[in-house]
Amino acid sequence: MILKTGRILEFGVVVSSSPSHRLVWQHHRCWVALATVAFLIMGWILTAVWGIPQLDAELTSTFLNHHELATRLEFDPNFDTHGKPPLPPWYFIGNTTVPAPFLIAIDCAYVVGPNAGDRSRYYMLWFFGFYWSIYQDGQWMA
Repeated sequence: MILKTGRILEFGVVVSSSPSHRLVWQHHRCWVALATVAFLIMGWILTAVWGIPQLDAELTSTFLNHHELATRLEFDPNFDTHGKPPLPPWYFIGNTTVPAPFLIAIDCAYVVGPNAGDRSRYYMLWFFGFYWSIYQDGQWMA
C-alpha cells in the first residue's frame, strides 16, 4: 500500500523509499559485516592461543589416568625415522592446527600393547573451555 507521503507500508512497518534511507541500511550492513569478520578473527586467535594448550593438557591427563606409566613421545612415530618408539605403553599428541574459528584438528596416537593401539586425527569444536569431538579420522588401529 502506498501512502500519500511517499512511504511504503509493508507488513505493518512504514519504510521510507528515499535514497538516504537506503544509504543508512547499507551503512548498517557494513558494520554488521565488519563485526562478523572481527568476531571470526578473534575466535580464530583465541582458539589457537587458549584452545590448543587446553585440549593438549586434557588429552594428556586423560591418557595418563588410564595408563600411568605411559611415555609421551616428542616425535611422530609414523614420519620420524630417527627416533625409535619405546616399548608400550606410549602416546603421541601433536600436529595441532586450527582450520577454522573454534575448530581444532589434532593428531593423536597411542600403543598400549603388542596389538593394541590407534592413530587418528580428531576434529574438536572448542568454545572457551568446553569442547566436543565432532569427527574422528582413523588412520590405523591395532
